[in-house]
Amino acid sequence: MGGDFNMSEYAIKVSGLNMYYNRTHAIKNLNININKNNIIGLIGANGSGKTTLFKLCNGFLEESSGTIEILDGNPLTDIAIKEQMIYSMHDLPIGDNEKLINVMEYYKESYPTFDIVFANKLIDIFNINKKTLYRRLSQGTKSSFNFICALATRCSVTMLDEPFIGIDIVRRKIAHQILLRDFMEHPRTIIISSHNLSELDSSLSEMILIDDGNLIFYKEMDEVREMAFRGEGNIHSIHEFAKTHNIMHINDGTVTSFGIFEGSPNSKAAIEAEELGLVISNVSPEDVCVYVTSHLKEGDLECLWN
Repeated sequence: MGGDFNMSEYAIKVSGLNMYYNRTHAIKNLNININKNNIIGLIGANGSGKTTLFKLCNGFLEESSGTIEILDGNPLTDIAIKEQMIYSMHDLPIGDNEKLINVMEYYKESYPTFDIVFANKLIDIFNINKKTLYRRLSQGTKSSFNFICALATRCSVTMLDEPFIGIDIVRRKIAHQILLRDFMEHPRTIIISSHNLSELDSSLSEMILIDDGNLIFYKEMDEVREMAFRGEGNIHSIHEFAKTHNIMHINDGTVTSFGIFEGSPNSKAAIEAEELGLVISNVSPEDVCVYVTSHLKEGDLECLWN
């Protein structure tokens, strides 16, 4: 297991972080303290700032303003910290003529906690030929290999940027099982960005939601599951209920009408909605993210058919 010399209760501390690309304000005054020893989902649409945040945390980019601390150190200058953190994505900048076995040796030399025995076992499970050139791998195999190497480092802070792109559903399920079991055996901070939150839902303990460079929330998964409920039924009842309760979304469909309301499915508000004849149901964390960050309003799509 990676040496955890961080004396703080937080793995990552970000204060007043801003990042500009030319005229683009990619990260906007971000403040967040990320807890240690959790599997955390970093969720957001394309262009929301996920990859930029990862690169800033790993010292691949220098912030325009603000501060970042990883394990109480500076990721730009602290070499000892760099040995305790890893950033991996689905397509790493590895030389065209590098064989996988050589890439694994690089990981072994760069990360003192890299478990080469564990990595080789995973290579066998995913049926990957270590003598293959990295550039000849399919996208799915490349993602699998990158995931294996990152996980085997056992770094105290492990950041996986869209790690499962191109991997078929069978191997994705295997990867999720391996990720969760290895976390249980070797607790550390694992942050995963992904477009497919539904697959990760059961593995995550916390979620960070960002949108257009802004932090929307950082919550435990149980809190996210209690953020909203769905009320389905008569559209007039939905609008009547919305007069006195916070609503995220209304859908006045030709087949069914429903509203997404703030609050727990077990709350007093949900009971009141039931009394108006609405059928109450849960809203998945993935849908919560959609409704919280959606810029579409009721009726915005009607122009497509008018």
